Amino acid sequence: PENYHAIYNRAILLTQISENSKAIADFDKVLGHYPDFVVGYYARSRAKKAVGDNRGAERDYWRAFDIERAAQNSSQKHTSKGSSPAAGKETREDDDETIEKFNLLVVSEKSSERRTRYSSRIRGRIQDNDVEVQPSPMFVLSYYEQTGGDEVSRVYYSEAITRLNERKLLPLRLRVVNREVALSQEQVAYHEQDIMEISENVSGDSGLSFRRALSYMLVQNLEQAIIDFDRAVELDDRFALAYFGRAMARAKLVEARQGASLIRKDAETVGTVARALTTSPRTNAMGVSVASDAAERLATAPDVDNELVIRDLNRTIEIDPTFAYAYYNRAVLLAKRGEVDAAIADYDRALGANPEFADAYFNRGLLLLSRGKAKEGIADLSRAGEYGLYNAYNIIKRMSAKP
Repeated sequence: PENYHAIYNRAILLTQISENSKAIADFDKVLGHYPDFVVGYYARSRAKKAVGDNRGAERDYWRAFDIERAAQNSSQKHTSKGSSPAAGKETREDDDETIEKFNLLVVSEKSSERRTRYSSRIRGRIQDNDVEVQPSPMFVLSYYEQTGGDEVSRVYYSEAITRLNERKLLPLRLRVVNREVALSQEQVAYHEQDIMEISENVSGDSGLSFRRALSYMLVQNLEQAIIDFDRAVELDDRFALAYFGRAMARAKLVEARQGASLIRKDAETVGTVARALTTSPRTNAMGVSVASDAAERLATAPDVDNELVIRDLNRTIEIDPTFAYAYYNRAVLLAKRGEVDAAIADYDRALGANPEFADAYFNRGLLLLSRGKAKEGIADLSRAGEYGLYNAYNIIKRMSAKP
């Protein structure tokens, strides 16, 4: 009953099914606990307008507006203050300024995006293209990858995947990707047919179980994919890619069950909700506690499913310590849980296994910025840009801009 994240998310869902009176009751609870939650006032204003309470809607709207204006004035006063003569305090203020700037950058409105005279966003002054500040996503096993768009295609090499492809066990070339693409009807039909054909011969063969698991995952039958990955590792307990595949199938299942895509659609940004719905004002824009001491973080209930994902990634690393993508994915999960130091350590390990891993530089850079470490964070983003993740250049520019 005191999980205000859940109450707020339920209120958003209630507005979508036109249960606005119930939504208002939920917004009341959230705003009673967080009286400065700007997004909550705007959301309740829309709900009140939907039920005909125009006066209440207007009151909420202007309340949100006043809070935003007061915050802007306070921020301007803070940035205009002179530096303290104490060296230690100067360092702390520098860190605080970096954190504040990064928080503002994460939640900046898309209306500030500049137009360019090029049809491609990777031509011209690429640092002038304002980008949404989000960590690079986790990697999965797939035959397909999204191509084109704003980024130059990057090659993600893995010796383990190369060896598996050389066995000619799979119908298509396997790759590790973090830019997935929705399958066409023809591709779905192809993998459904592949599942049917394998089912006649899969018994006792870890490779065929793995192949069918991949097809099940591609057609979004995640539960069955996990069963087949289970079978693959039962038959071969040293099959590192099967453990990795099972980890990512479980991670996808967790996301699907949590309705993450629906929540992201309604929240203005992840950072806004994360910073507003917290009992500590020292939460940064990536939803991670700024406090270096883990004891200062809010206690959360253990997530059994995510623990299983971590366990499979641990097993992947144990079997194949050179597989950089397992370290990387574990780092993404640890960062989401607020374990920033552990996440940074895993990004270090991923870069030790693959020194040209652009996404690891990018995500580590964002975590360092969220901790107030501007020099180190910008250096990582610069390396990410050098290795082809060009969005990093705009973040560097915006973090380096004078207030």
